[in-house]
Amino acid sequence: MQIGSVTGGHVDCFPTDAMTAALNERGARIGAAAPADSLPDGGVRFDELSGSMDSIFHGKLDMEGGISLVGTDGTRLDVMKLSGETPLGAISATPETTRPGQAPQAGPRAEVAYPTVPGSVGGRPTGLTTFDVSVGSTNFALTQAGAARINDVFGTTLEKDVTFMRCTADIQGRLG
Repeated sequence: MQIGSVTGGHVDCFPTDAMTAALNERGARIGAAAPADSLPDGGVRFDELSGSMDSIFHGKLDMEGGISLVGTDGTRLDVMKLSGETPLGAISATPETTRPGQAPQAGPRAEVAYPTVPGSVGGRPTGLTTFDVSVGSTNFALTQAGAARINDVFGTTLEKDVTFMRCTADIQGRLG
């Protein structure tokens, strides 16, 4: 099928219980960085989407906003502007650490990336040139660099390949 453009929808991500526990143990919590929205239980909704894909989710997806990890002392790690190839590949982001009394420190874009393994993917036409794509629960695991960044900022002991979040997606697209 011809590749089309993303015209709307949302991606919802929720931290795993293990990730929430590891961060809570260090006095940190997960939330959304605007324009993403916070959901209950540390979830994040991305609803400012762009990119290109077909009805079986092959293409590129960009999400505005980000995931924010915030410590009780005001330390923040914002993981912003998530982008990646779908359904296989990696989703990269721009990490920025802010500590009280210090200027924000941005990390290299590839530093926080999550390899994706697709959940169930379904597409269906909604008109002559429009379609919806639905993606079931998909695990996003930390890379070595992502785990090291969180460990450095919050003193956790996370390891590579630990599932960080589980995400679902409902995306609308238009052919052409």
